[in-house]
Amino acid sequence: MIIQVEQRHVYGSIKYYPLNELASRFAALMKQKTFDAQNLADIRRMGVQIDVWVPGYMNDYLAQARI
Repeated sequence: MIIQVEQRHVYGSIKYYPLNELASRFAALMKQKTFDAQNLADIRRMGVQIDVWVPGYMNDYLAQARI
């Protein structure tokens, strides 16, 4: 299982927005639209791989989350 999220800076905070269906389902279960670092750490402890898309980098690549 892999969830994909996009990192965005919102009013000085880093938020992670779901990009695929599985990420959207996790967000819905948590009754929120975005994730923070703690949410992603909890999901990762459940054995789910997290790919983070960081806009602005060369070729806009998916990077493994180091959360």
